[in-house]
Amino acid sequence: MNKTLSRRGFLGLLGVTTAAGALGWATGWLRGPSDGANASPEPKTMVGIYPSWSRYERGYLPGDVPLDRITHLQYAYLTITEDGSVDYADRYGDTRNLTAFRERKRAHPDTKMLLSVGGFFASEYYSNAALDGTRRARFARTAVAFLREYDFDGLDLDWQYPSGGNPNAFTREGDVSRFTLLLSEVRRQLDAAGGEDDKEYELSISASINPQFTENLDVGEFADLVDRVNVMAYDYAGPWDELTGFTAPLYNPFPDSVPDNPFYVANAMTTWKRQPIDSSKLSLGFAAYGRAFSGVSAQNQGFDQPFEGTPPGTYPGEGEGAYDYWDIEANFTPEEGYESHWHGDAAAPFRYSAVDGVFLTYDDERSVAEKARYVADEGFGGMTMWDFNGDRDRVLLDSATSALAE
Repeated sequence: MNKTLSRRGFLGLLGVTTAAGALGWATGWLRGPSDGANASPEPKTMVGIYPSWSRYERGYLPGDVPLDRITHLQYAYLTITEDGSVDYADRYGDTRNLTAFRERKRAHPDTKMLLSVGGFFASEYYSNAALDGTRRARFARTAVAFLREYDFDGLDLDWQYPSGGNPNAFTREGDVSRFTLLLSEVRRQLDAAGGEDDKEYELSISASINPQFTENLDVGEFADLVDRVNVMAYDYAGPWDELTGFTAPLYNPFPDSVPDNPFYVANAMTTWKRQPIDSSKLSLGFAAYGRAFSGVSAQNQGFDQPFEGTPPGTYPGEGEGAYDYWDIEANFTPEEGYESHWHGDAAAPFRYSAVDGVFLTYDDERSVAEKARYVADEGFGGMTMWDFNGDRDRVLLDSATSALAE
């Protein structure tokens, strides 16, 4: 079967889609390379995302977040109402989480905290918010009010997606241009608030790995408005596919048989690098979870093979076959019949059990470190991890920060 065609399911479901040791940001940690054509003299950023629902079944609270190991915390998500206002997605959980982070900020004043608005399941009314000047002003005003109430340092706009493709959101013709206008209004109000508060508020966006989505954006028009673009470089493989694959391969797994395969992290980052935006504003996203496939034959250790379904995942009912990294390390072990493998072309780990017929794709210490070195070599700004709960022992986070600081 043609490998490229077998991955079209990924494009269809996700909108031809879809964020060693304690180091001190205040002392200038995670420095980029000091020379070379692509060198970035600025410190590398390490963004960690905290989903609001972490406090529930996961039992992962704001107090568990290692603020001393990151430069930026991103809280996901606030939502958008039909009239374009920014509001709580879960008032009970959000107020408790945000209040706790406000208190923790006092002990970690150098860790920037951003509020992320939208996401895959809460982008329904982004089009409304961007529709006209009045609504754009309302969106920005209500978002800035949240920042001030909880003493946060900026906003992340996670509109999935201005060019369409998200079944949970509707778009209008012209939304790509209106997205730029929305960013402009948010930037204007952030700067005005910053002048009053004696503070430099940040603005970032979360962006797709789909080259078509990237190339459809007016990047040159908003490049100077944003401080960072979080490229969500994962979920390249999943239950929407016909064959097993890697969820976040750094490089093309098929350099010889499918040299034009676009589904790998370096290609997504290169697509963004070609845009009229400073490479130091680009942050490579990686995920602290993997995806499992069941009913997989032992051929090729289960890679690039047909599958029958997906196991339940760490949290059954939430994501088909999605397993947190800590769960993978604890339960997908040699004692349980799982063998660990490394795909050299893709720079990606995977596990396979001939007994269970399960193939598992994920990121580990080695692959995250490879991505961090790639970030440094290419002059990108840093990395973004989704999310803290999946990396409870801070294995991936420490691997990333250590490699970025090399």
